Amino acid sequence: MILVFEYATAQGLNDPELLIEGKAMLEAILKDLDGLDACYLISENIGEIRKFKTIRPLFLKKNESIYDWLEKNISNFNSCFFVAPESDMELYKLTKLIEDSGIKIIGSNSDAVLKCSDKWLTYKSLKNKVNVIETYKVKNYKKEKIDGKLVLKPRDGVSCQNIKILDSIEELSLKKIDNEKYLLQKFIEGKHVSVSLLSNGKIAVPISLNRQYISIKNGKMRYLGGLVPYKHPNAKSIMKTAKNAVESIDGIKGYVGVDLVVSDRVYVVEINSRVTTPYIALRELVNFNLGEAIINSVEGILPSEVSINAKSCIEFKKEDKDLKLVRIDENCGI
Repeated sequence: MILVFEYATAQGLNDPELLIEGKAMLEAILKDLDGLDACYLISENIGEIRKFKTIRPLFLKKNESIYDWLEKNISNFNSCFFVAPESDMELYKLTKLIEDSGIKIIGSNSDAVLKCSDKWLTYKSLKNKVNVIETYKVKNYKKEKIDGKLVLKPRDGVSCQNIKILDSIEELSLKKIDNEKYLLQKFIEGKHVSVSLLSNGKIAVPISLNRQYISIKNGKMRYLGGLVPYKHPNAKSIMKTAKNAVESIDGIKGYVGVDLVVSDRVYVVEINSRVTTPYIALRELVNFNLGEAIINSVEGILPSEVSINAKSCIEFKKEDKDLKLVRIDENCGI
């Protein structure tokens, strides 16, 4: 039996930004897995997502920790397919807990998750292998000569949360932050994109290039949604860069999302070793069951042929308490 959960909805977090994306990803995964022997964990505060053929809900009680629940119940399952944020290292801690319990994870191993969750470790793992954005530890910034605009970001951030744009290094002295938990990156002007891939731990197969809608206002960055697929003249080159990045870190398995900036060059921003928001649109366009393909990729079997409906694309945007999907037949490119 497979246990499925998404951290924000299982824990019942009071965070609209995470809940909107989390609920949409959970429902999309469950739709793909319906027909398999599975259960999904959901907070009593949220309640049953919807009716499924074979998948039933398990309810996490109010104020109950997901960690406590897993320690008591994870041994009842054969495998676990879950999504969690990198913030506060939740994705890593949950991966390690389940991994140490001996239950199969439908996803990356804990070493790979750690390298992807900690943006400094990601930078060190990818430097000299793919184009990465110049990155510094905040605690060392006074030793470095850094010119121009900068991005101040958490080492374990998610979905643009707590990211600030600084016009110069001098602005950093005005910020009250924990220097151990933040990084500085050179600000790169360009198009924000992501690549969705499937990986078996050694080989990664790019599935689609996606546009990211990101707003920058008053020095704050916010993720608004995106477009799948994004038709760009250099799509093959961008996806090859993402493939190289994923294959540079052993143990990344299942669905992977790589964030990039396309400017004078293609720069890798970060790797998400988990299901990301474009999944909800991508599953509608590929010629196979994406959820089942994730399970197969963890077993070492990657799709031999990937085809996406080339006649249309799907735009997804956060609206009120939901993530709205709209299928469009034009304006899918630059």
